[in-house]
Amino acid sequence: MKIRELFAQQIHRNSPARHASACLLTLALWAALPADAQTKSFGLQWVGYGNPITDTNGAFGVALTDWMTLDNASGSTNFFVPSGGALSVTWGTGGGIWWDEDVSFPGLTDGENEAFSGCLYAAQGDFGCAAPISVTISGMNSVASGSYAFSLGGAVDQSAFTYTFNPATVTDANSNTYTLNFTAPVLYDGGSIASTTTNLTLSGDSMSFTICNDDGNDGLRAILSEMTVQYTPAPVPVITTSPLSQTAPENGNVTFTAAATGSALPLTYKWYFDGAPMTGQTNGTLNLTAVSDGSSGTYQVEVTDANGHFIMSSAATLVVAPAGSLVLYDASTMNYYFSVNSYSPGIANYFSVETGTSITIDQLGFDSGTNVLTDTVTVQLWDAVAGQVLATVTFGASDSPTPVGAPAVYLYLKAPTNAVMTGPGTYAIAQYGGTYANGPAGETINTGNGAIVEGDSRYWAGENGGPGALPYISDSPPYPHYLGPTLQYKVFGGPVITQQPAGGVFDPGATVTLSVGATGSLPLSYLWSKNNSSLGITTPTLTLTNVTVANAETYTVAVSNNMGVTISSPAVVTVAAAPVLNIQLNPGIVIQGTVGAPYQVQYSTAAAPTNWILLQNIPALPSSPYIVYDPTPISSAGGRSYRAVIE
Repeated sequence: MKIRELFAQQIHRNSPARHASACLLTLALWAALPADAQTKSFGLQWVGYGNPITDTNGAFGVALTDWMTLDNASGSTNFFVPSGGALSVTWGTGGGIWWDEDVSFPGLTDGENEAFSGCLYAAQGDFGCAAPISVTISGMNSVASGSYAFSLGGAVDQSAFTYTFNPATVTDANSNTYTLNFTAPVLYDGGSIASTTTNLTLSGDSMSFTICNDDGNDGLRAILSEMTVQYTPAPVPVITTSPLSQTAPENGNVTFTAAATGSALPLTYKWYFDGAPMTGQTNGTLNLTAVSDGSSGTYQVEVTDANGHFIMSSAATLVVAPAGSLVLYDASTMNYYFSVNSYSPGIANYFSVETGTSITIDQLGFDSGTNVLTDTVTVQLWDAVAGQVLATVTFGASDSPTPVGAPAVYLYLKAPTNAVMTGPGTYAIAQYGGTYANGPAGETINTGNGAIVEGDSRYWAGENGGPGALPYISDSPPYPHYLGPTLQYKVFGGPVITQQPAGGVFDPGATVTLSVGATGSLPLSYLWSKNNSSLGITTPTLTLTNVTVANAETYTVAVSNNMGVTISSPAVVTVAAAPVLNIQLNPGIVIQGTVGAPYQVQYSTAAAPTNWILLQNIPALPSSPYIVYDPTPISSAGGRSYRAVIE
């Protein structure tokens, strides 16, 4: 079970001034590649107050999906490549960022023009290359099979000066130095110019380059807007079991499990929490004990082979919830709904119910700054995707609240007329009318009945029509911390078996597969038993190979999650026994075998039989022993040999 908070906060920013030190670094991620993948590319793009690449065709041969935006004019970041491995990128500049977002250059595509929407520049008067543009990329051995090629691009909008692009000095992992020259600039309006370099192919685990501005104080000669890198994926481990998202009660225990295969053994594991490595967590299984709210977050595992090539699993989310009924309230998502029926626009808090989980709404309510209502307050539960109202409660002067905090905060809760159960989806609790409470930042109040109120809501003023009379909130702290609509619910998601394992009668030496299907709060755990004794098998499928009569037993599987355990129906496996023949004088053949198993009785008149003739087909042996009579008298048969076989 997982209930996840969704954020939808509206943020207003002023446009940065030219030469602002903040910028966006756009870095491409690429899709997972097949085993025979050829060269792929990713790109980095610096954006001033222009726009990142939006052209569906991308730019400079790099698809739109292979560019990604990072915020900061300088910094360091690690990112994991779906095709395997990870790169560390560090960049900085002694100058800043400068560009005009509306300029386009003749002969370039829309995407290529967008790639030039911003640029880093080295400090003016940078004599001796004291404050250049610098970029370092390491970890290429974990991504590329041996070599990679890159190119650079630069653009600047400055009509007052005439200048050229300084070349980049590139150093590879072996301390070899190369020069990467920019091509002839592309001009626009006599002042804006853009230029790219030719590709340079290197090998090794890392590369770095610098671009210096040595032009004194009258112009910019060190410019960098974008960079593209080509690579061929190296063979990496394959993650066969990824950790699954889950919800756990406070003080409960949590286990994340991962498994992988690879050709370069041994494989090693490293777990990450919210993107940071966890100390000492180097096994395929991550065990967390006595979890708390601080344990909530994302967990991933990095798998590395003996060659240093590695891959990162998908992220699993852990939500730690207080025991029993609870209110999960995202106080940062205050937003507007348009008019509903006769109500004024309200504020709404969003939450999601994850696959395998359902919740029953016990109470809807809101938090108020007063214990006496002078007007009607309406709270609604919405299906945020379908835009439908699922439940409505109304509060008036006759409703009494519960005091829950200081300064004066009062919680109003009321049960909907009809019980509401919601499955996987996105929902909102919306409030219309009322006076809002302003609580201390980060205040959390447990009312004793399972309701939790967090006092860090933000209502963005400057737009008319909001509920209540909230004062204007400026674009700077401290902000008021308004409380808003909330709910109380119970979580359901115990395991339910949807497909029972099926036994049957099988031939000796056969392969028998027993499978179970189940739903419920994730993750689900499995444990198979034979005659109520654990087999230690923890997968949804139990496979028995080369079966003998020793495998003829009763099998069950226990399916569990953090909300309960359920046992499957028994699957009875019967293995047919080898037949035993007794030839009778009457004449007749006595078969001793497994009741219900298929047999054939065959005969031959040859002294050394090679070809056998069907005497009687027995689809299911009715009893054991069982007599089959040969209708041909022995005196006229000239002698016969008999055998019985499993059909």
